[in-house]
Amino acid sequence: MYDGGEHTPKLLPCSHTVCLHCLSRIAAQVPASPTFRCPICRENITVPRGGVAALPPSFLVNQLLDLMASQRREVVPKCSVHITQ
Repeated sequence: MYDGGEHTPKLLPCSHTVCLHCLSRIAAQVPASPTFRCPICRENITVPRGGVAALPPSFLVNQLLDLMASQRREVVPKCSVHITQ
């Protein structure tokens, strides 16, 4: 589940989106290498200066998450038995 913390959605150069936590684990498996493989398409990804945290955020996924959060706030559950409640 993406969030604003360690599960921040990051955009890879291959256009796939993976959370920061997963990318950190993947990159840690090959610590001496400046690259890792995308877990979806297996393309080689170069780790940027600053590590995987320096990869750009996935703006599209972030916008979708914001939209879903705002829609959840707008929906007020109502009791079907007690119409006024």
